[in-house]
Amino acid sequence: MPMVFKCQGAADIWRGLGLADTIHEAMVMDRSGTKVFEALLKAPHCLLPGYNSIEKRNVIAIAACYIWWRRRRSTHDEQVPPASFCINLIKAIAANSLRAKPSTNSQWKKTWSRPRSIKPNVDAAFSIENQSGASGAILRNNKGEFIAAKTTIIPHVASATLAEALAMLHGLTLANSLGYNDVEAESDSLEVIQLCSGTERIWNEATAIYAEWDWEGGVHA
Repeated sequence: MPMVFKCQGAADIWRGLGLADTIHEAMVMDRSGTKVFEALLKAPHCLLPGYNSIEKRNVIAIAACYIWWRRRRSTHDEQVPPASFCINLIKAIAANSLRAKPSTNSQWKKTWSRPRSIKPNVDAAFSIENQSGASGAILRNNKGEFIAAKTTIIPHVASATLAEALAMLHGLTLANSLGYNDVEAESDSLEVIQLCSGTERIWNEATAIYAEWDWEGGVHA
């Protein structure tokens, strides 16, 4: 855990996020990495420097995951994305999670619904500044038990619409690679759901992606 705060790659990311001073102040008390992380997440509400809506604690939690992921790739001699690329993705994910947060005045509540067989849940992040993104997918069976998960960096993507479409494709591809062909996929993108279920036909930058999974069949949104 200390390497999440101290290594050079981590320092570059914290600096790029404008959080270098925050991390340094938390480390001054010479606590273990776990205690430092706990203190940062329990700190009073505070916005990310330069932003009027992104909470600092959310960015710290997301950044820690990315720093750990980059170190793991480095340890396994895999390609490591540059810090600047991760910084943009961290900000995009934090902003997307804020927009997805339900209103405190709303009485509506959605829970995970049991599929007939296998359910991939997918989501995407998009950075308009860097024209890049990332996707994530997790597979569960009809008991809600974990089967597999995958994250994918999308170095070049034109829009959030395209990123969401690619996230669905990546989720379906993951399921297919494990031998699951009849799945009930779930996404927070209404357009993706409509196109997966066949209720809509939309021509846009993601049309080629939709066409690619059209022939696979067995998808229920």
